[in-house]
Amino acid sequence: MLDRCPRERGFLRGCEAQREIRRNSTNAQQAVLVGINKMTSPDLETAIQKFKHKQKVTRLVLVVVITLVLATTIFTIEYLRYQSQKAEASARKAEASAIEQKEQLDRLAAEAHLRWDMRTERPLNEGEILLGVTGDLQKKVITEAIALYKQKPPIPYTWGGKSPQSGFDSSGYVAYILAEVGVLKNPGTYWSGRLREALKPVPIEQKRPGDVVFYPGGVCMFYLGGPDDLSIGALPGGIATGRLDQVAKPEAVRRY
Repeated sequence: MLDRCPRERGFLRGCEAQREIRRNSTNAQQAVLVGINKMTSPDLETAIQKFKHKQKVTRLVLVVVITLVLATTIFTIEYLRYQSQKAEASARKAEASAIEQKEQLDRLAAEAHLRWDMRTERPLNEGEILLGVTGDLQKKVITEAIALYKQKPPIPYTWGGKSPQSGFDSSGYVAYILAEVGVLKNPGTYWSGRLREALKPVPIEQKRPGDVVFYPGGVCMFYLGGPDDLSIGALPGGIATGRLDQVAKPEAVRRY
């Protein structure tokens, strides 16, 4: 009996320890349940709603940014396309204008029969022409113009030509001769419009031999006068003389 009492006491302590463990486990479970209850509280719901709202705002901002990028890209592409079409239209217009001027020159040359052997029954008489020219500078110009006219082989007509070697167009011929007598410098930089700006304007009805006469299509020639009332210039077919006023009305007259 004496030996069994301590054993009983030990057994009782063991049982008490087991009950304490069960109580601690129950308390832990209750703590977890309390935590879960706290997680489902109104504060957590508010935080979730705020997070969802931020997500919506972020998506909306992203959509707006993508839309702006797409719109900018489309606008840039359309603008570049418009500029390209505009440049093409300008190039086509310039090409059409050049073709029109060339056709007008061809028509003027054909209609006026500007070569001397088709224009009149007698060849150009240089001495007769120079008798009507007043002014030493004008005589130098007419003499040089006729010398180029008589050159063999004939100087060809060349669109944009500026020298006897390359050939002349109408403005190149006039600018070259004026440079040869000291009126202009750098004749290769002159075209019909710039010649009109560089020389002195004169009323058309007051033109004199040696003056530069401007016709439609950018054509310009030296007025020779004389019995046949001639002009001389570079036109399709070469350097030629003729009564151009009969087929084309002068637009302007300039003097140097």
